[in-house]
Amino acid sequence: MNLGYMPQRFGLYEDLTVQENLRFFYRLYNLPRKEREHVFGRMYEFSGLEQFRKRLAGALSGGMKQKLGLSCVLLHEPSLLLLDEPTNGVDPYSRRIFWNILNEFKEQGMTIVVATPFMDEAERGDKVLLMMDGRELASGTPSEIKALWTESLYQAPCRDSREAKSVLDESDLVKYSILFGNKIHFVPNSKEDLEKIKNLLEDRSLLSGEIHKIEPELEDLFINLVKNE
Repeated sequence: MNLGYMPQRFGLYEDLTVQENLRFFYRLYNLPRKEREHVFGRMYEFSGLEQFRKRLAGALSGGMKQKLGLSCVLLHEPSLLLLDEPTNGVDPYSRRIFWNILNEFKEQGMTIVVATPFMDEAERGDKVLLMMDGRELASGTPSEIKALWTESLYQAPCRDSREAKSVLDESDLVKYSILFGNKIHFVPNSKEDLEKIKNLLEDRSLLSGEIHKIEPELEDLFINLVKNE
């Protein structure tokens, strides 16, 4: 089995250009010289790095470094690709492009295993393994894992979500709460407490919209599983 591995930390030569790094790894894999330019063209096409091929790797942005690292581990077309937190420290736009690239190779039949702290990335997987301190919390498809959630979950849009979460956590009205941008996901202690929660947030001028029931995100489930460990 051909294996490709990309570590979390940028592991290429920063004093070599993009093109020189590709050439080095191409020789390292002992790949046919006559196919080199065709393979490089394919790497440049999906990564968007062609215009930067003469730039030193150390001068690339975080997102471009990750795309160069991915290009180097894909040169020999591995059947199994292992990625260790590949988008850590990468801006949201570059993250989206990176995952689009991975989806292309997945559709071509490549098996990809990704370690990530981002639950929105984990939800992209066909199978997910949630772990904490080396222990398995849950495994299965994202839908199967979400089906483990048995309580009513609500979402509250807030003017100051951090302050609103602090207010809820200090009350005796919620079992669980988590920030989601300018919203809070929470589980009330009882259905009767829902109106009290609404009144509490409105009295503090923190609520910016209607509270409504929602389906759990994978992150909701992960945090709930960790709390119950």
